[in-house]
Amino acid sequence: DETQRIVQEHTTTQHTLLTEIEALQQRLKTDETQRSTIAKNMEEFEELESLDSLFKAFKTFILDKIKPTITTYAGSLFERITKGRYERIEVDDNFDFHIYENGTAYPISRFSGGEIDLANLCLRIGISRAIAELSGSTEALNFLGFDEIFGSQDEERRLEILLALEHLKEQYRQIYIITHVDTVKDYFPNILQVTKTGKGSSAVFQ
Repeated sequence: DETQRIVQEHTTTQHTLLTEIEALQQRLKTDETQRSTIAKNMEEFEELESLDSLFKAFKTFILDKIKPTITTYAGSLFERITKGRYERIEVDDNFDFHIYENGTAYPISRFSGGEIDLANLCLRIGISRAIAELSGSTEALNFLGFDEIFGSQDEERRLEILLALEHLKEQYRQIYIITHVDTVKDYFPNILQVTKTGKGSSAVFQ
């Protein structure tokens, strides 16, 4: 009886140890899988770090190339349209835009909706000019397109924009503008009038 009791105890202990061994083996497999995953992630992380460094260097290179052009063209146009109220628009290293008023730089978000729209118009022209110069292509200067650039402006500011567009005609073969403001259409030589009807829309050149 004593021998049978001892055998039973050893059998129970053996079963317990086998269960623990099986659990440890499973943990080892899981650990091995996790180590493999970590190794792959580390490899991807190092690649991403390399790409991040490359993109930062590329960003710096591009900014150094285009910042002066954007600042020059956008700033001079903005100053002319606002009749000197704002001195210039400047692009910082994070590609954020600032408007100078009385010698102080302010973020573009500080200004009213109409002024922001006007600044964005000047910036788009400056950016398109910078891209064209960077690419060395003259084809990029053949066309400009704007959508609703007059809606948020008063009559005086609209006239200033029209005068600026007249100046831009010397640099761009085509300037295409979409607008719902009827008072400006007489300033353009070619008009495609789109009218909504009960059967759909019609388009007529005027």
